[in-house]
Amino acid sequence: MVTLVPRVRAGVDVRKLPLDPTDGFVLTRIDGQTTVVAISQMTGLPEFSVIASVEKLRGLGAVDMIDPAAPPPNVPAPPPPPPPVEKKANSGTAGRSQRYPEAELAEEDVDIDMEHRRQVLDLFYDLDDLDHYTLLGLTREADKKAIKRAYYDLAARLHPDRFFRKRLGSFKTKMDVVFAKITTAHDVLTSKEGKVEYDSYLGDVVNTRALEAQLARAQEEIQLAKEAIEAQAQAAAAQALAAAALAPEPMRAPSPSGSDLELRARREALARRLGKAPSPGIAPPPPPSRPDVGEVARGRSMEENRDTVRRMYDDRLQAAKRAQVGKYKALGMASLAANDPVAASNALRMALSFDETDTEVRALYEDAEQRAAAILVETYMKAAVYEERSERFAEAARSYAKVSQLRPQDSAPADAAARCLVEANGNLHEAADLAKHAITLSPQNVKYRVTLANVYVAANLVLAAKRELENAARIDPKSTLVAEMLRRLPKPA
Repeated sequence: MVTLVPRVRAGVDVRKLPLDPTDGFVLTRIDGQTTVVAISQMTGLPEFSVIASVEKLRGLGAVDMIDPAAPPPNVPAPPPPPPPVEKKANSGTAGRSQRYPEAELAEEDVDIDMEHRRQVLDLFYDLDDLDHYTLLGLTREADKKAIKRAYYDLAARLHPDRFFRKRLGSFKTKMDVVFAKITTAHDVLTSKEGKVEYDSYLGDVVNTRALEAQLARAQEEIQLAKEAIEAQAQAAAAQALAAAALAPEPMRAPSPSGSDLELRARREALARRLGKAPSPGIAPPPPPSRPDVGEVARGRSMEENRDTVRRMYDDRLQAAKRAQVGKYKALGMASLAANDPVAASNALRMALSFDETDTEVRALYEDAEQRAAAILVETYMKAAVYEERSERFAEAARSYAKVSQLRPQDSAPADAAARCLVEANGNLHEAADLAKHAITLSPQNVKYRVTLANVYVAANLVLAAKRELENAARIDPKSTLVAEMLRRLPKPA
């Protein structure tokens, strides 16, 4: 039997495809010779995750499944190159859906052509999702010269000074924001140290998001596997029940009809008047009605069949669950041997979902989970520190919150997440919950109470902010920061 392998289809621009980090990671390992199982072993990803990525790539037309031993297809000669066209800066938003209303694009009294409007709006609304390279329309292999050229191409099109004395409307503010981000990207990537640090940060982001995608797919896999097991057990039971229903009924002598019984009774009465014995062949009257022996036997057989079907269903269900436990336990053990506790934790969690009483699997899972959490905490913390220092406060808040979820007894990441949410003008309810959690863990920490007071100020809850600062002042009466904040609090309405 031929084992097919994935191969990247020629001419496909994978940068325009909606791939998550796991899909992209799998794509880099597809070479037209390596099987899906080998890719799973090579990358440390669960086999189901690799299969899901390959199927997604096939659906997007990015890969084909081929026989690795088959000769390569005849590739036609490439078409002649198109005539040269004016090169325009790539906004990095190819393939993205429009995130703004048409009314914003059609703003009146604005002296900007439609193409420039679209580019500004596309970039403005996608800024939080674009890394520095994508923003400049580059890949990570770009050198300093290419980075500068891309920056100046964008500056020539998007710098507000290009539209001096023209009416810009709401586009003026958006262009200022976009150009500031483009300038930051240029400054970081043209600095040797800055580029190295940023590339390391991007690697951390890709790794954490790939792990998050694995966890999400694991939950889908658990649900699909449980549904498949249930369907198999039900099918086996239904087949057995159908076979029992088609079994032949026991043979029974035909019962006499009402007219036969009446005729026989008249003959017997006539014989008695004539003083004769009943005629040969005329049976005595039937005894009172009673259950047919064959029917009783058949009823008992059907009940036994139903019991057998139930046992068959339970046995099939338990056997399928044991098989799943064995499968995911083996995957978890292999991942532990490969020093990949995150994949191991994922696989062992799936094994436990089919049998929570397996003490050996639970012990392995708890060990892998602890080691995986340590890896994730380190990765999220590195990303959070870089994001906060780069004033990417929304991303920093997300990363700190992830750390807080993994280390719920650590007050520092909860406070940092709340602080960054305030800076990002984010969800203040979430910020307050995080700040309160930090205070619950460390009630004598003045810094945490100042964070909560800042959350209340941002939410225009002046009295709540004053109360929290007064609590902080009681803890540290000499704190100049607390005294200054109390002095600057606005008067309550």
